[in-house]
Amino acid sequence: MGKDKPTTIMSEMQKVQDTLKTISYRAEVLEKNLKSLHLSLDLREAMEKELVEVKKSLSEHNEQMKKLQKENTKSFTVAVMLMFITFLVFGLYKMFFESEVK
Repeated sequence: MGKDKPTTIMSEMQKVQDTLKTISYRAEVLEKNLKSLHLSLDLREAMEKELVEVKKSLSEHNEQMKKLQKENTKSFTVAVMLMFITFLVFGLYKMFFESEVK
């Protein structure tokens, strides 16, 4: 019964950016821990496997961010074009239909 609010491109970009920060931090921690010489073989293998999965997730989120940025650019372009057309129509209207200044 709860309605999902429609999300904007900017809010989606913020969510993905926050997720990217979290995933990047996790990858750094895993890489730092893997440098330790005091890890058992099983723990090292599990951490290496997790690091591969984290890096895969990181690349997927980077691709998602690129798509969102591209979509945001398209939206901005449409907005600018609409503003230009509006001012052009207004200027033409003033030029042709308004009486001359007295």
